[in-house]
Amino acid sequence: MKRSINKLVRSENQDLKKKRFIYSLILFFICLNAAFASENINSLYEYRLLLTEFTTDVDEDSNALAQSLIYSLRDNLFSVRKLSVNFVNNINDFILVSREDENLIALSEQMGCNYVINGNVSIAKDTINIHFAVLDTTAKRMIFNETLSDKKNNVELILDDFVIKLAKILNIELSTEELNNIRNNQSSFNNLIQLGELIKLHYTLELTRDLSKLKKWEVYREFCYRSYALFNEQNKDPYIKFFLTYSRYVLTIEERIELLQDIIKIKPFYPEVYHCLNLEYLNKKELSKSLEYAKISYEQAPYYGKNLISLCSRLSNLEKYEEALKYAEEALRVIPKSEDALKNMILTAINLKNYKLAEKVALSAVELLPNSLLMLQNVALVYCEQNNFKKALPYYKQIIAKANNENDSLNETALYATWRLVRCYIEVGEFKNAYNIVNSMISSNNMHDYNYYYLGLIHKNLGQIELAKKYFEKEIDFFGPEEKPLLELVEYYREKSDYQSVFDTYRQIIAIDEHNSVFLNNTAWFCLLSEMNIVYANELIEKSKSFTKLESDYMGTLAWINLLNKKFDVAEQMTKKIIEKDIINEGYAIVIILKIINKDFNEAKRLYNIFNKDFDNEVKTMFNNSCNYLEINIEEAIAWFFK
Repeated sequence: MKRSINKLVRSENQDLKKKRFIYSLILFFICLNAAFASENINSLYEYRLLLTEFTTDVDEDSNALAQSLIYSLRDNLFSVRKLSVNFVNNINDFILVSREDENLIALSEQMGCNYVINGNVSIAKDTINIHFAVLDTTAKRMIFNETLSDKKNNVELILDDFVIKLAKILNIELSTEELNNIRNNQSSFNNLIQLGELIKLHYTLELTRDLSKLKKWEVYREFCYRSYALFNEQNKDPYIKFFLTYSRYVLTIEERIELLQDIIKIKPFYPEVYHCLNLEYLNKKELSKSLEYAKISYEQAPYYGKNLISLCSRLSNLEKYEEALKYAEEALRVIPKSEDALKNMILTAINLKNYKLAEKVALSAVELLPNSLLMLQNVALVYCEQNNFKKALPYYKQIIAKANNENDSLNETALYATWRLVRCYIEVGEFKNAYNIVNSMISSNNMHDYNYYYLGLIHKNLGQIELAKKYFEKEIDFFGPEEKPLLELVEYYREKSDYQSVFDTYRQIIAIDEHNSVFLNNTAWFCLLSEMNIVYANELIEKSKSFTKLESDYMGTLAWINLLNKKFDVAEQMTKKIIEKDIINEGYAIVIILKIINKDFNEAKRLYNIFNKDFDNEVKTMFNNSCNYLEINIEEAIAWFFK
């Protein structure tokens, strides 16, 4: 296994050796052309660095060392707050760019950089030589072109020396804190070599497209075990600790968080670790904690585009859209041609319901990146969000035409666009076009998730409800429980007032998405309607509360639970909040029951006469169930209530 992996990496390296030698000579002349494409970048960011992958000599140690040093150098550059650093080959971000010249030019332009850093690593016995070259693309001149050398065990000192010299050339005065952060490196030469081998192994996983799923799993499993073995040998090295957190095969989410926290104790300045903590807590749906770490990562590296995008996303998760917009705009200034930054800006504008801004950014993004399928998707999304499905249609057609591969089989991008196209046809009433697409896929054995789901939607919109239900059930039978067809079944059963079936279906949904506060609340609501299981309903609401800051997600159901638990004062206070949030039906139904309990029958009747027309079947059922549970004599108190 190990031998086959090394072959893959060695083969890849051999293919690049010839290009790399030529590339290292002409890189800076290439980048001169990219400079002109960056003229419109906001002048606020004076030092925007593009850090490229280091070239190496032919030996394996040099190659492994180059892989790990690039990460160490990036972290050192992060220590200088005035620098904005972008990374060509960031495995941590899975931004994997081939070393073809035109791709480097495009990325240099996309990242909006005015300095490009390149390097070459060589090992001569006990000495490490790293040649650094820095091009100022605005002034069209080399500002640093020097080889720095030291003993093997002092390899990190070479990087420290380079960063300090670069800061001096750029007239950046380093603070004591910045100097301490630069010098706080603890990886030995041997550790860096082993770490580089792991990075190459991980690199193989991401670059090698022809690996089967089974083969990829074997490579990934070896990567995990080798990471774990290296960690056990050298568990004080922060970089090795950090790389182990990518070994999800051997670590749980709690173990990864604990490991990341340990790294911070060793190396407090480590933006990437805080970013990973942000993502781990996001996976746990602990949004406030996730935002806390996103902010720290941003504070440590404020001009790193990924940090700005991540901070914007966390704020959006908590519905702080106005604040999120500020960071979305900042990200675009730092990386003006980044797909992620543009998408982030568009989604933030959509969240603010500022569709004019979203459309403007989306259309300009298509002009800026004409070959980007993601930008076409964004335009279509903006129109769909405004229910202008007719305008979205041509964009999805473009995506499908561009994304289909030579074998005419649907790849992921084309498949997504195809389903969106079907949905648009349904929304504009072109059911025949929608049906032809789905039926064609089924007839050609192009079986994918949602084939039967979309057939169900077509028949539902044609008013053929029972046939639609059969297709939704067939989708689940064929592909297993899925959220979309299950939600359609929920709607079907609600129309039939079959609350037990709704409750059973929602239990399947929360088994798929156990962190969705709205689904948890709805499950609790139908639990009360169907079984009056107050204990289980309360458990679901408590879980719902932990995943949302919006009281409206659960407040109505919780008020009923307090009423049924005879906590009448609490129920009354919550009911006031419910009514303030315009949840009228549930709010006044509870008020009326409280008035009955307090023997205030005249007020109960007065309120009923005002609001009864708005009470739907679910509220009426809950009212009756609650009265029975609380042993309220309806005949005596409100015989007139549901006449």
